[in-house]
Amino acid sequence: MDAQKLDSRRPEEIAGAIREMDDGRDVRLRGKLLDYLRERAERYLTPRVDKNLPDQGRGAVEATIDRMVDALLIEGAADGPGYEANFLKKLRQRLVDQVRKLRIEQDRLDQPAVDPETGEVPEPSHPSDELTPEEAAIAAGFLTTLSERHRKALSLYRAGYRCSDAEGGETIASMMSVSVRTAEQWMRDIRKAVAKHLDLKP
Repeated sequence: MDAQKLDSRRPEEIAGAIREMDDGRDVRLRGKLLDYLRERAERYLTPRVDKNLPDQGRGAVEATIDRMVDALLIEGAADGPGYEANFLKKLRQRLVDQVRKLRIEQDRLDQPAVDPETGEVPEPSHPSDELTPEEAAIAAGFLTTLSERHRKALSLYRAGYRCSDAEGGETIASMMSVSVRTAEQWMRDIRKAVAKHLDLKP
């Protein structure tokens, strides 16, 4: 249980050991291993969550870790084998899930169902052709697999530029000398690449 020795072990190996332990035996050891994985998961997830979320994203991190613990403790849990196969990848997937839930809840709170003046439903705060901060951060991890134009578009997006700007400011489209439609298609392509990287549906 030495922390330095555990740091040298693959988290998949620790997750597998936890799942194999009997509830009635090795309770103390199982608890310590879980505490270690919780801390390791928190160190990994905290820098990767959008700090603009409520509570700076701590709720999403905690929910992701709680879900991980359930998957390791509950016999037959669907995510259990995933943590044994690729621990960090499964954590990223579940963080994205939690952030999406938070954004949906926030949109419901922040946006009226119908605009009282026009009677129209307002546009969502995160259009489907743009990446969430989490998706952009994950995409940055495999930039070398993207085409040169996609890499540049993603770099501009991460710098704060968007595909279009109603106020006429600089955009991804204007800076790359393409149409807004083309820039939007590139962002959709990147989103699909992120989803494929995470084994998620785009």
